[in-house]
Amino acid sequence: MLPPQTLIEMDLLRLLHEQPSGAMTSAEAYDALRKRYSYLTAEELFRPYRNSKSHFANRVQWARLRLVEAGLVYSCDEGPGRGIWKITPAGSERILAWNRDLKMLHDLFDDPPLSPTATPSMPPAIQGNEAVPEVP
Repeated sequence: MLPPQTLIEMDLLRLLHEQPSGAMTSAEAYDALRKRYSYLTAEELFRPYRNSKSHFANRVQWARLRLVEAGLVYSCDEGPGRGIWKITPAGSERILAWNRDLKMLHDLFDDPPLSPTATPSMPPAIQGNEAVPEVP
C-alpha cells in the first residue's frame, strides 16, 4: 500500500533538509524514498502508471509539485536546474517548526520511563473485568 501523499511530502522535505546543500537529484530522492518505504511491492515501484514510471513515482511527482506550489521546494526555473530538487528557506523553516512542535509535544506528553521492575497501574475502575461506572 502506498504511503499517504502528505507523508511523502513530509519525508521528501526532510530528505532535502538533511542534505548539506539542501538539494539532491530527482533520482537520489526517488531512491531514498524507495528505501524509506521498503514495504512497497514491485508492482507499486515498477509497473507503469498513467504517464509515470510507476504509481509510486506518480505520488512522488505530485508530492514535489505540491511542495513547489507551497513555496517549500524550488521549481526547475528558480532552482539549480532540471532534475535537481532543492529546499527553499521557507521549506527549511517548516522543518525547524515541525521539529520544535514535536519537541514540545514530546516534552508535554512524555512520561518518564518506567523502571524495569515497575508495574504499570490502572485506575481502580478498570482493573480486572470490572465494569466502568457510567457518568451521570
